[in-house]
Amino acid sequence: MNKFETAVILAGGKSSRMGFDKQLLKINDELIYQGVSKSLKAMFSDIAVVTNTPNLYENSSIRVLKDEYKDMGPLAGIHVALKHSQSEYVYLLACDMPVISPSYVSYMKRRIEETGADICVSERNGKIEPFNAFYSTSLLSDLEKRLEDKNSSLFKFISSANTLVISQSDAENYDNALEMFTNLNTKGEYDGFLKKVSSR
Repeated sequence: MNKFETAVILAGGKSSRMGFDKQLLKINDELIYQGVSKSLKAMFSDIAVVTNTPNLYENSSIRVLKDEYKDMGPLAGIHVALKHSQSEYVYLLACDMPVISPSYVSYMKRRIEETGADICVSERNGKIEPFNAFYSTSLLSDLEKRLEDKNSSLFKFISSANTLVISQSDAENYDNALEMFTNLNTKGEYDGFLKKVSSR
């Protein structure tokens, strides 16, 4: 099995803070996942989305996956991503993350090769960024046990694994403003991002 072939967009959230389904967010008249997929296809041979509304992707060429553990948050999405991965590691991002840094993705791959880490995440403002990150399929059995035990804490899972945390200063070498960690959780954040894009 190759090491880095699969990238997965997690789109299973409830979008409660946005007020409507974040899968429908558009940037420059293009759904976020469509723009992100174009960037991912230059780096990964296999692109998938985890969603509970597969009809939204009927005309898409990307694979569609569904949570097997209901109402268990992002850990359930990571589980199905790892279970159906076509490579040893899966690159994961959320459907409301419109910015990808290909050079940073390459850097994370290199760091994984050097360290053998099972998870590669980044630190920003003293907190862990769980997406724009890599997770190893070797974690699948532990992840399933946690979900069976109704332990859905993503950060406890990350902290218990052989995790490489890339420092903020290192990440800033690839994206000075750290836009690659942009999450559009609210209508205000979405509107602000659209203004920023239109002003460029």
